[in-house]
Amino acid sequence: MTPQPRNRLRRLAPLAVLIVPLLVIAALLAVDLVRGDPDSRALSPRSESGALPGVTTPAPAPSPSPTRPSCPESGLSVQLGEQEAAMGLRVLGIVVVNCGTVPRTVRGHPAIRLLDEDRQPLDVLVSHGSSGIATVPSFDATPATVTLEPGERAGAAVMWRNLVTDPSVRATLGEFLEVTVAAGDPPQVIDAEGGVDLGNTGKLAVAPWAARR
Repeated sequence: MTPQPRNRLRRLAPLAVLIVPLLVIAALLAVDLVRGDPDSRALSPRSESGALPGVTTPAPAPSPSPTRPSCPESGLSVQLGEQEAAMGLRVLGIVVVNCGTVPRTVRGHPAIRLLDEDRQPLDVLVSHGSSGIATVPSFDATPATVTLEPGERAGAAVMWRNLVTDPSVRATLGEFLEVTVAAGDPPQVIDAEGGVDLGNTGKLAVAPWAARR
């Protein structure tokens, strides 16, 4: 005997109860994916860094390396040396480096001018040797000729006392040193880090060039 249509519908009713909710859930998920719902994104596998698998994150660009100071035409570059201070006495080193490709010669004392914050010259007495400021053998050494191979250096220094003898006279503070290595060379200006605080003595002593290794 052939089953009646009504009996078939009764048998399919339990399956419909299971299938319809599944279809509804699938439809909702599809809508969320199209809209870009944040909750649906959580279903996509990501690494701990938040990147999708198989997607390569470009590496950050390297920071530019510091620019090396250019070498003057003379082949001699002036730099700031070591600083010493004790009981009001100040010594500031000056270094000259042969930055060229051929030997260079320095002799005697560097020519020094003390400049203010605007790089204007100050009224200061600059003398060779210790100039009565203090007894320092390197300042009173006999000037010599120093030949520098490429990369080698020589050193000189300036010395002063931070002393105020007359409060009515304004203290002198230099911010830069203008250094001429040899006659005929253009002067080079270096920052006297911390300043040259002469008080009101108005005197600056200069040591001769000497080889540095």
